[in-house]
Amino acid sequence: MIDRTVPAYLARLIADAARTAGIPQAEIDRALGAVPLDTADPRIRIPTATLHHLWDTAVHALQPLGGGVRVSSRWERGMLRTGDYLVSSSDTLASGFVALSANFAAVTSPESRLEVSSEDGALSIVYLGPEPSELEQIIGEFALGLVIQQARAALNRDIAPRRVLLPGRAPRHYDHLRRFFGTDAIDFGADHPQVLIDERDARAALPGSDPALHAIRCTRRSRRSSTTGVHRI
Repeated sequence: MIDRTVPAYLARLIADAARTAGIPQAEIDRALGAVPLDTADPRIRIPTATLHHLWDTAVHALQPLGGGVRVSSRWERGMLRTGDYLVSSSDTLASGFVALSANFAAVTSPESRLEVSSEDGALSIVYLGPEPSELEQIIGEFALGLVIQQARAALNRDIAPRRVLLPGRAPRHYDHLRRFFGTDAIDFGADHPQVLIDERDARAALPGSDPALHAIRCTRRSRRSSTTGVHRI
């Protein structure tokens, strides 16, 4: 995987959210430079710095409208390509997110990691990325929002995490985060974005489990990625 790059489809998701938040297309184009997002080829990658320029352009418009979870709420299964199905085709959320963490460079930058472990009777998922400090909170919201979206889609039902931890100061109002995550247990000032999913949800059988297909996808992705998380499950 090429260092300091991300898949173009990830930038497309953010650009679409920025557009619906009222960011003029001309500003989005300036942030992207000459990078094309109209390609359907999932192998196309763009500089991570370009993605950060896009976030920086959109952050002030997105924050009043829901911040990072406004972007992740636009996610639909398949948008992150094989990365989505690594979770849903597994037998449980726990094993699915372990598989995703082992292949995380395929859906984001090789410098990013997803650490998956057990913590206090819950499934702990921690996102670690290379973003600048001024973007840590909105990207943290986005990353954890995607985790919960994927978990809900894989289980085919709504779940609320046991706890959500985000970097940065607590905003004056964050009811949008409470509504999105379905919990009041949201804390700020964390070193890294982290979500704790109840053990019962993490170990529940997934209705779309396909062990044979899951094994094939894991094998293919593992050949392309060396990024791993902490797997203490």
